[in-house]
Amino acid sequence: CTGNMVHLKNCVIHDNVSYSNGAGVFSAGQITAQNSLFYNNISRYGSGGSIYSPANSGELIWRYTIKNCEFYGNKASMGSACYIGSCSQLHVSGSSFHDNYSTNAGTFYANRTQYDSKVCFVNNTFANNSLVATTVSGLPSNTKGGSAIMLSLNGEKSTVALVCNTIVGNTASCLSGTSVPDDFYGAAVHITSDATVRLYQNIIAGNKSNATTGGDVYLTNLVHVDTQRLSHVNI
Repeated sequence: CTGNMVHLKNCVIHDNVSYSNGAGVFSAGQITAQNSLFYNNISRYGSGGSIYSPANSGELIWRYTIKNCEFYGNKASMGSACYIGSCSQLHVSGSSFHDNYSTNAGTFYANRTQYDSKVCFVNNTFANNSLVATTVSGLPSNTKGGSAIMLSLNGEKSTVALVCNTIVGNTASCLSGTSVPDDFYGAAVHITSDATVRLYQNIIAGNKSNATTGGDVYLTNLVHVDTQRLSHVNI
């Protein structure tokens, strides 16, 4: 079965402030957003500046669609534009994410469900988004990253496809005191799972990070990666 669906079409959602999660939209269910504008939404101490959907602990199939939308000037700890706590199916297309700011992970952050996930980003632009994270010495930093996209999915039966996206000029940094933690792997695209990843005809370049692993793409597992039609990307 599936959870309830929220439809956002031809909406303008802006200048909202929350001291917790979801300053713009907080929905404990599925979301479809189309032809909508989200800007200057701020979750001061929480996640999902513009869109927040919490994790689902039940046996539900969660589907999300973002199509022809623009997100800019949004701020949050995780998912400055969008935070999806549980996704079985996620499709993001024709959308622009620029000049958003996060302090932990991801302009777009998506997490797993109990099921294998199918995630697809097609023909989107991520530009000039910033992740500025800090951590306390001795605490893990490997969950921080993804100045553009951060995905944490189930195992290798999950799939991620990035097709014809432009991901440029995004920055990720993390400090513990004055030093960079050894376990910080922040990059523009950060996928922390054994999912099968397909990268086709994207431009992923000119992204910066103070992590030693570089600023463009960081994958925790390179075994299930298809880059046969990959262009202009550094992994």
